[in-house]
Amino acid sequence: GHWFKTNVLYNAIKDGTLFPTYTNLWYNGVDLFRYWPPASYYFLSFIMFFTNGDLLIAYPIFVGIMFFIGACGWLLYGNRENKIGLSIVLGILFFFLPDNMRVFFSEGNIPRIFITSLLPYLFFFVFEFVKHKKKYAIIPITLISCLILFTHVMIAAMIGISTFLVLLIYSFTNKE
Repeated sequence: GHWFKTNVLYNAIKDGTLFPTYTNLWYNGVDLFRYWPPASYYFLSFIMFFTNGDLLIAYPIFVGIMFFIGACGWLLYGNRENKIGLSIVLGILFFFLPDNMRVFFSEGNIPRIFITSLLPYLFFFVFEFVKHKKKYAIIPITLISCLILFTHVMIAAMIGISTFLVLLIYSFTNKE
């Protein structure tokens, strides 16, 4: 279904429609992005323009880019703690977590893949803001949160609740 939406979006953009709202090619017709915000589909469609519309070539490129982006997020932690080697290992291992492998290669859930690569950045900047008192971190937190929201509304809500719980526990344990 995710690949179908990406393919319909790519063909619509190619035909001049920047935001297709409806397709009759699925069931008896469906609003294409009724339950799924389109940010990740636009990104994969953008990659499809470089592969001449071949989704079977664009998807592995998308996975590679998401792997690279997610792994680089761990480098922020390594740079902060002066442990680059450990952060490289963690970035690679993050990709090979069983749930990430299932989502990337079995489920093919494009929005979840996209969000998974953004999580290291989000939590890095949240802890920059809370633990290290860096006020500038609110800007990347806001931008990343908006990008996650424009990718999947329910995952954005779950991340918001999870972040609240983590920060609540953090505030109790550190008494601040």
